[in-house]
Parts: sequence; C-alpha cells; structure tokens
Amino acid sequence: MRLIDADELRSTIENEHFGEYEDKETVFYCIDTAHTVDAVVVVRCNDCKYHDEGEGYIYCWALHTKCPDDSEFFCKYGKRNEAKY
Repeated sequence: MRLIDADELRSTIENEHFGEYEDKETVFYCIDTAHTVDAVVVVRCNDCKYHDEGEGYIYCWALHTKCPDDSEFFCKYGKRNEAKY
C-alpha cells in the first residue's frame, strides 16, 4: 500500500494535466507518480486480533496485560482482526 498526498495529486491533475487528455490513463499515471507521505498505518485496539474484552476491562493478548479503556488507543503490536471485517 502507498499513502499519497491527495492534495498534491489534485493540484498536479488540475494544474498540469487538466484538459490535456481525455483518457483515464493520465489519471492513473498521476496516481502512480504521486509523492508518498511518511505515515504508519495503525490498528486501533477495537480492531486488533489481540483485543479481548472481559468484565469491566480490556485485555491485550500480545502484551499480556490489561489495556486502557480507550477505543482510540493503539500499540506497535496491533494486528488487524480480519474476522471482524
């Protein structure tokens, strides 16, 4: 997966290629050559395969400990639970 700068891509298409071509290959070319952003994809606890909810607590099987009760929390051990999706 490549994370691209969508604002830069829009600008490139509008300023450099708008009206030049009428085929989708130009748009594909712009996407393929778009600059990437420096980002890390994170998995939130609620979507993690190691996430387990007990009675009044959340347990992480990767860390073998209770975790913060926060749906926005994530850690470097997060792996997406594909069974949920």
